[in-house]
Amino acid sequence: MFWSGKHYDKLSCINLILEDFNSRSAFLSSCSTPGVCAYVHESNLSVSTNLPRYRLISALFETVYGPLVASTLRRSSWPVLDSFSPNERLVTDNMPWITNNLSPWMNRILRKLTIGRLKECLQSMHPSTWPLFKPSSKQSCWHAILCHLKQWGRFLFCQEDIYVINQLLCAAPFACVNQKSRTSFVHDILIAEYGEDILFEILRPFSTRKQSVNACVKANKLKKKMEEHMTTFKIVMEIKTSWPHKVS
Repeated sequence: MFWSGKHYDKLSCINLILEDFNSRSAFLSSCSTPGVCAYVHESNLSVSTNLPRYRLISALFETVYGPLVASTLRRSSWPVLDSFSPNERLVTDNMPWITNNLSPWMNRILRKLTIGRLKECLQSMHPSTWPLFKPSSKQSCWHAILCHLKQWGRFLFCQEDIYVINQLLCAAPFACVNQKSRTSFVHDILIAEYGEDILFEILRPFSTRKQSVNACVKANKLKKKMEEHMTTFKIVMEIKTSWPHKVS
C-alpha cells in the first residue's frame, strides 16, 4: 500500500487506506465464506478461520489495519444535526444524560481522564459527526464528547432493534447479542465506541453537599499541612546556608 522512501502526509495516508479498504470490502463481499478463508491463507494473515463470516472479516480488517483504524472504518455516518425524541420508557436510570440536561456532567471535575485521552476519543468518531471543540482545552473536549454521546444515544434509541444490533456488531464484532434489551445494546455500543473510562466518568455518582464540603475541608487541611512543611524546610535551609562553616 505504501512505497518505501516516499513521504506521505496524513491526508494521503487516509486516502490510501480508504481506497484499500473499499477494494478489499468489495472483493470480500462477493466471496463465499470458504473464499474468505482462502483469501486469509493466501495473504498469510494470522487470523483464525474457525469464525462466523462477519467475525472473520472483522478480524481480517483488524489484522490488516490495526484495531483502532479498523474500528473507525466500521463506523457509519448518521444525521448528527437532526433532533431525536426517544421513548423515555426505554431509557433507564443508568443513562440519565440521554434525556436530561448535560450541565451537571459538564461542570464536573475530571479525575483520571487526560486531555490526550479525550482527543483520542474525539478523533475516533466518524468524520461527518465530529463536534466543534478547542484542542487545547480539556473542558472543551469533554463538553464535545458529552454532546456527541448524548446525540448518538438519542439517535440509537429511536432506531429499530436490528439497526442497533448491526451498530453493536460494527463497534464490537465479538459482542454477544443473545437475549439482551435495547438499553443493553446501546450501553455496549457506547462503551465500545467511547471507551470504558469515558463511560465510567459519566456514570460516576455525584457527591452530596456534605461529601463536597468534607472533601473541600480535607483538601484545605492537606494544603495547609504542605505549606507548613515548606515553611519549615525553607527555615532549615536558610539556617544551613547562613550558619558559619567549621574550619578544621
